[in-house]
Amino acid sequence: MTRLTLELPPRLAHALAARHIDEEQAQQIALAALEFTAREGKIPFSPSTAGEAANFARSLIDANRPLFEELARR
Repeated sequence: MTRLTLELPPRLAHALAARHIDEEQAQQIALAALEFTAREGKIPFSPSTAGEAANFARSLIDANRPLFEELARR
């Protein structure tokens, strides 16, 4: 696979726009999540508990700290 196209639900598209996250940044976030999943073997969807979802989010942020720090400054 060399190309993946994602269709964002309107709610998510509006949330990203409200936070001034442009398409390039959204691509970086999506790639970070996919790279983390490939590296760690953890799938970031359908966690069975809120704790699992929070742990995944923390792991993703830790693995991509510069990207998330840049986004936090916006």
